[in-house]
Formats: sequence, C-alpha cells, structure tokens
Amino acid sequence: MKRLVKAGAALAGLAVVVLAVVIAVAVATAPGPDPAVLVEGESRTSSSGQYTSEFFSEDSDGQHLVYPVIKDAAGAVVWSDDERYLQSAHPVGVVWQEDADVLWLLSSDIGNSRVVQVDGEWTKDWDQATPPPDIARIDEGR
Repeated sequence: MKRLVKAGAALAGLAVVVLAVVIAVAVATAPGPDPAVLVEGESRTSSSGQYTSEFFSEDSDGQHLVYPVIKDAAGAVVWSDDERYLQSAHPVGVVWQEDADVLWLLSSDIGNSRVVQVDGEWTKDWDQATPPPDIARIDEGR
C-alpha cells in the first residue's frame, strides 16, 4: 500500500511539473503586440529618421484618453490627431510605414487612416488606397 501511495504522489508531482512547462511554453510562444506599433509612454521613429510619433494623453470625465502626435527632429509637434482614443475600449494602432514617412492609424472602431505630408503639411487621409503589406500584416494581427 505504501508503494502505491508513493507512486501516486510521484505521478501527481510529475503532472504538476509537466503542466507548468506546458503553460510556460504557451506563454512564451503566444503572439504579442507587434513591436512596430506605438505604445503609450514610448515613441517610434519614421523610416527617414526625421520624425517620431508618440501619444499625448488627457483625462476627461474619469477616462484616460490618448491621441497620436508627430514630432520633427527638433521635438516640435508638427501634427496632432483631432480624435481622442479610449485605448481600453477602442484601441488605435499607430505605426510608421516601413518604406515612407507615412503614419498609419489602425482602428476597428472608426476605421483606418493614414497621415501623410501634402505640400509640406501633415494631413490625415481617410480615403487611402489599400495599405502596403507591412501595414496590412500588422492590421490583420491585431
């Protein structure tokens, strides 16, 4: 009888170890957010290196809202989004296009848009063509 109890305890211990390993592997290999997508408190640099994007934030009616901005190399804000996003409910993915200074705003709530320079001014464009492959890949993975 002692031998059966010891064998059962050993098997239970082994099962716990195996379960812990399976959970650790699942967590380590789970897809996370794309590192190109802007995270609050960080900045991302455009492909030319001349611009950065970051989130500014404001609190309104007890909610923490964010909005993306573009800064030039001197740190001056050259564009600020007029939309405010509640990231906990309707997050916006903010990502620079790999091969051009084009900032994409990916939102399942209000739709995707891009921010481009037109005649030296940054403009938000809602009627853009199909996103390039790097942006489409990120949008599909969100």
